[in-house]
Amino acid sequence: MLNPKSTAETDQMQQIIHQLTVAAIGLNAANSIVVINEAGLNYLELSQQPVTKLKIEDLIPDVYSLMRRSREDQQNYMVGLAKRGLADPFNAKLSFSFFKRDYPINEQQVSTLIFVEALNEAQLDELNDQQSMQFDMLSCYAGGIAHDLNNILNVITGHLEILQLSAAQDLNIKKCVCSALKGVERGRVLSARLGHLAYHEQKNASPCYLNKIIQDNLELLQELVSNSVEISIDLTEHLLPVELDSSYFIDVLINLCMNANNAMAGQGRIVIKTFLASAQELNVTAAENQQIFIGLSIEDSGCGIPKVIQDKIFSPFFTTKMNNKGTGLGLSLVQSYMHNHNGFITLKSKENEGSCFYLYFPALQSSKVVNNEKEPNMEIEQKLNGKHILVVDDEAPILHLLKEFLGIYGLNVKTANSGSEGLDLAQNEDFDLILSDLVMPGEMDGAEFASLLLQQKPDASIIFMSGYTDNKLIDKEGLANIPIISKPFRKKELLSQMDVVLT
Repeated sequence: MLNPKSTAETDQMQQIIHQLTVAAIGLNAANSIVVINEAGLNYLELSQQPVTKLKIEDLIPDVYSLMRRSREDQQNYMVGLAKRGLADPFNAKLSFSFFKRDYPINEQQVSTLIFVEALNEAQLDELNDQQSMQFDMLSCYAGGIAHDLNNILNVITGHLEILQLSAAQDLNIKKCVCSALKGVERGRVLSARLGHLAYHEQKNASPCYLNKIIQDNLELLQELVSNSVEISIDLTEHLLPVELDSSYFIDVLINLCMNANNAMAGQGRIVIKTFLASAQELNVTAAENQQIFIGLSIEDSGCGIPKVIQDKIFSPFFTTKMNNKGTGLGLSLVQSYMHNHNGFITLKSKENEGSCFYLYFPALQSSKVVNNEKEPNMEIEQKLNGKHILVVDDEAPILHLLKEFLGIYGLNVKTANSGSEGLDLAQNEDFDLILSDLVMPGEMDGAEFASLLLQQKPDASIIFMSGYTDNKLIDKEGLANIPIISKPFRKKELLSQMDVVLT
């Protein structure tokens, strides 16, 4: 038997809602519409529609995602799309109030109250600015976590590789080490996704071939999606190179493939294609010397994206995923990456027929593609043997690791646990090469250390090591040409980079 208090409250609540002059919609505990006031019917052009036959998702397409985020983030309002006349979408400020009761609830009792207010361009810009500030704070926090995680992964990687060298003849140990290194690589990818929240501009862009990057990472992509999802490739041969930051591009591939995986509920097919496209056929305005683009498409056989929300999918924090399964940042970061590499991204999607994202990069007419995966060989080892090296890092395990590892190859290594200590050593001794962490606590980080040293010793050879730069080199004159090796790095990458700098 229902509590009389419940029935009385239901009538009182509905009377109050009907008296409001703002558009208001009341939902019951099952999220069915039980009341829309007169202001709401007029505002949303629903006067001719029977309220009992309306569904809230027909009025506010992403309502469940917005409600979830409002509850979790404890925000009274969210920005989303609403519809007039069930067809005309507009940007709206949606305010949510949730009611919790400790007695039986009847079907007409309001559990969620939604206020709908249209936003003009100025209001939308103001709210977007507030959202951008939140994004910047999140970026800073995520970057700090990525930096610490990369230091940990670097120590693990280094000791595994030392073990690999010392147990080269033991196949069982070698197999275990290889498996562990694959696990570290997965950790590197996850750390990169954190660090990329702070990504705003090109860092290490260089000429690359899209086909090679896709082929080199196909196994990783297949491991990340569900077992019932097949990834196939259709790559056009002999494509021109493009200029991009390949490490961040891998994250773009991961984001798009994971989105496709989720859209198919873990079962279906993803097709990755590359192709040639002209500015004319793409109907884009391009510079005279930039008429050719290299295209990449990632297509899935999933549920598709409703047309009404397709304009919002690249907005930061916009997500339709429920139960904490999405942050709403993936596609925003992909679009930012494309913009910063002078490219663009488009979408073709239809509900129940899947989606296809198209990425277009300006093609380089002629360029020598640098192979950064060069294996260290005996010639490199001989050239490095006997070199005097200084390693500067605030992490004692990393100092110990690099001293041990570089010692295996015959290098004489000294270490410093701060920028100031490194500067004292570098001022009083001549080193063939200096390896310095870029992000260090205290008054002197890696950038400041290098700037002061180069003022006194302009010919000093330096390599920065970092998993997160926080744009520390932007305003530092004379540091732009210093190479950065990203943590966690494999030791073959470090030896190859040292060889390049010392040659």
